Amino acid sequence: MFSRLSGIANTVLHELSGDGEGDGDLGKSVMESASQEEMSEDQMERLAHYEQLVVQLKELIQQKDTEIEQRDAQIKLERETSDAKMAKLKLQAKAKVANLNKQLEELKKTSADNKVNKEGSSDAWHHDQREEERIHEEERRRLQNNVSELTQQLQESQETVSKLTRQLYDSQDSFGELTRQLHESQQTVEQLQKCQQKQEAETLDLQQKLEEQCETLRARTQFVEMLEQELQSAEFQKQVLSEQFRQMETELKSLDGDRKEYAFQVTILEKKLTEKDNSCERLLKELEQESGVQQELEKMKTDMEQMKKKKK
Repeated sequence: MFSRLSGIANTVLHELSGDGEGDGDLGKSVMESASQEEMSEDQMERLAHYEQLVVQLKELIQQKDTEIEQRDAQIKLERETSDAKMAKLKLQAKAKVANLNKQLEELKKTSADNKVNKEGSSDAWHHDQREEERIHEEERRRLQNNVSELTQQLQESQETVSKLTRQLYDSQDSFGELTRQLHESQQTVEQLQKCQQKQEAETLDLQQKLEEQCETLRARTQFVEMLEQELQSAEFQKQVLSEQFRQMETELKSLDGDRKEYAFQVTILEKKLTEKDNSCERLLKELEQESGVQQELEKMKTDMEQMKKKKK
C-alpha cells in the first residue's frame, strides 16, 4: 500500500513539475492563436487528470490513515494482552518459586525429623537422605526450566511489542511523507490553474486582436476590389473611345470636306482622352501600392500618345 501511495504521489509531482517547465514554452508560442487554443485544451485535460490523481491520492491517504488507526488499536490491544500475559507469567513464576521454597522447607523439616528418628539406623538414614536430595534436585531443575521458559516467553513478548511499535512509527512516518507530498501537489495544481487562467486571458486578447486585423484586411480587400472595378471601367471606356477614334479616322480619310468638323470632334475626343488620362493617372497613383497595374497603364498611355502623333 505504501509503495502504491508513494508511486502515485511521485507521478503527480513529476508530471506537475514537467508542466511547470512546459509553461515557459507555452508562453513563447502564444502568438499563434490556433495552436494556443489546442494547447489550452490539452492543458485542461492534463489538469483534470492531475486533479483526479490528487483526489485518488487523498482517498488512499484516508484509507491508509484508517488502517494506521486500526493497526494502532491492534498494537495497543496486543501490548495490553502481552502485558497481562507477562504479569500472569510473573505471578505464576513467583507462585512456583514460593511453592518450591515451601517444598524445600518441608523437605528440610522432614529430613531433620527423619534424622532424629533414624539415628539408630545409619544406612537407612543415608539412603533416605540421598533420595530426598535427588527429589530436591529434580524439583530444582524443573523450577529452573519453568523459569527459563517463562523468561523466554517474556522476551518474545517484548520483541513482539518492539516490532509492532517500530511498524507503528514507520506507518506514521510514511503517512507524514504522503501528507507532505499531497500538500506539494495541491500547491502545484493551484499554480497550474493560475497559469492556465493567465494563458486563457492572453488567448482571448490575441483572438480579439486577430479579429481586428481580419476586419482591417477585409476593408482593405474591399477597397482594392473597388479600385480594380474602377480601373476595369476606365479600361472599357478607353477601348470605346479608341474605337470611336479609329472610326473617326476612317471617316476623315473618306470625308476630307468634313475635316474641320472632324478636327473639332477630335479636339473634344482629345479633351475626353485627356480627362481619362488624368483619371487613369489618378487611379494609377492609388493602385501603385495595392496592385501591379502600373506598367499596363504606362503602356496604354504610350499607345495613346502614339495615336495622337499619328493623328497629327
